Amino acid sequence: MQKRCKSFLAAVLSVSFLHSVMFGAFPAGAADASRSGGQTVVLQDAAGIAASETTDSAAETTAPAETSTSAAATETTAAATAPDTILTAETTTTETTATETTTTETTTTTAPVVLPVPELTAEFEPGIPTGDTVMYVKLLEHTGVQAIGISVVLPEVLSADADESGTCMLMFSDAFDEENTFTYYNAESHTLSLVCAGMDASSEETEVCRIPLHIAEEAEWGKEYPVKLLLSSLALSDGRTFTDIESQVQFVPEESAVRTLSETAIAKNEAGESVQLSLSPAPPEGSCRWESSNPEAVSVTEDGLITFLKEGYADITVTCEKRSYVCSVVIRFNRSLNCETIEAKDNGDTFQLALEPAPDVPVQWESSDTAVLSIDENGLAAAHRNGTVTVRVFSDSFEYVFPVSVVIPREISESTCRLTERGKQHRLSVLPAPPDEIQWSSDHPEIASVFSDGTVIPLKNGKTVIRAVCEQIEYTCEVTVKFTYALNFTDVAFKNAGEGVALALLPKDDEMPAVHWQSSDPEIASVDGEGNVTVLKKGEAVIYCVADGVTYTCHVTLLPYLRGDVDSSTVIDITDAQLTLQYYTDSLAMKKGALRAHQLLAADVDENGIVDLDDATMILAYFTENLAQKEPTWEDIIFQMTGQS
Repeated sequence: MQKRCKSFLAAVLSVSFLHSVMFGAFPAGAADASRSGGQTVVLQDAAGIAASETTDSAAETTAPAETSTSAAATETTAAATAPDTILTAETTTTETTATETTTTETTTTTAPVVLPVPELTAEFEPGIPTGDTVMYVKLLEHTGVQAIGISVVLPEVLSADADESGTCMLMFSDAFDEENTFTYYNAESHTLSLVCAGMDASSEETEVCRIPLHIAEEAEWGKEYPVKLLLSSLALSDGRTFTDIESQVQFVPEESAVRTLSETAIAKNEAGESVQLSLSPAPPEGSCRWESSNPEAVSVTEDGLITFLKEGYADITVTCEKRSYVCSVVIRFNRSLNCETIEAKDNGDTFQLALEPAPDVPVQWESSDTAVLSIDENGLAAAHRNGTVTVRVFSDSFEYVFPVSVVIPREISESTCRLTERGKQHRLSVLPAPPDEIQWSSDHPEIASVFSDGTVIPLKNGKTVIRAVCEQIEYTCEVTVKFTYALNFTDVAFKNAGEGVALALLPKDDEMPAVHWQSSDPEIASVDGEGNVTVLKKGEAVIYCVADGVTYTCHVTLLPYLRGDVDSSTVIDITDAQLTLQYYTDSLAMKKGALRAHQLLAADVDENGIVDLDDATMILAYFTENLAQKEPTWEDIIFQMTGQS
């Protein structure tokens, strides 16, 4: 029932009444074994102490039987003091003496009744900040209340309605006598005192009262606020009494009602328009606050009407019931970038970027990937590699984002190549050179392999594709490996008929084609199917070798020659010495000499099979002695130069 609390004076008088009720006369022999602080209370029976009955079944009791009786009494005492549930136990002990006289003692023990300590607790109705809630104060585990005194310490975010005297409106349980229920609320300490007496002793009602409370605006939803409960005094119908039992519960404010903003993002490309924003469900009129983060660009009224004023962006925020809702607004004029694709000739080429139409405020430039395209503060862009970036142009009042592609036309140095010399390196490259490393690979590395710098090595006849990948672009070169062959001799001279030489096409490998041999004049020089040549008489002939459609030749000579007459002029002079010396220096420089085979026979004056500096010196000595008319012989010249005849 609802009840207006009595005056504070009446409440004070009720405390005296409660004291007389709670600490007055109770049934005789009842022992107060209550404890505070939530501990278990042991209530003994009406006799005060559990009794033990002993029956002797023998006429005489021997000494051992007395010992047995003492042990049984000890077990009975232990069972009577154990704090457990309601128990009744019987213990029988039997002892037999040496004279076969048996004494039996039977002890019956009644365990104490263990009752739980009452618990004071509270529950709350859901409530949001600035709203109201109801606290339900409950007393659990009791056997009927005769009188109760309670103090409740509220957190600062909760308050009770009370007048100047501290009286307030409460709803006590119907089990209490309305004439003996009193309250007092101290607003400074947030403490509510309750005194209740005259409850129906047979009632096991758990609810004591309901307390209407107000939730402060600063309360945070989801946060726990402690509420302290003190059971200062309690008298139960079973005769037990309690004092100072404390407990604590938590009050958690509910989240404010979730609302939906009519728009969360608005974009316009011109000024002057207006849009009405609203919350749904609609909050109480005047309970919301509207704000614009950039009122010069977008204004908002106190009822949510926004107006677009100039280019820029703003966040429109409405705050209602401690919750904020945001609508992002952008006014951006339609502009474009002067360039969507930048075509550069080489790395580092620059281009001037600009917005069209040009804004009347300074702008800033940003590139999403400066390794592809970098931009300075004036919009001057430098191309570095192929790719696509995002260019951001922005100021305090607007922002634009454009995709820009960078194209630097590159090509491989050769799209096709033919390699004919075994083991000879061939270099490929991508031009203009990209800033990143190039990944080289060969489709058939057993035909031609490629190193990381683009160097190609031919290995066997066949075709393969060399691939170069950089900046996610692939370049290719088709490589054909076709090794060429050569005869081991291309010019041979002989001194006597019947001499010969074995010609061969080199190098020899598994892919060697079929070879055909032929002499231009078989009467001068003959050749068999294996390339063996024999000179038959004086003259010159050409030996032909045809393989895989290619013809290779070797000149064969058997001519009379004058020893030392290198140029075949029939005169040994300084020219012959110069030709011999030139051939020797070319060989030192690993150059091919200009002398024919029969000329080399004439130049090898010491006939050691080598044309060297000694031969050139001997020819010069022979020439100078001729000038001196000494009629030199080659034996004399050789002996003079080497000491050997």
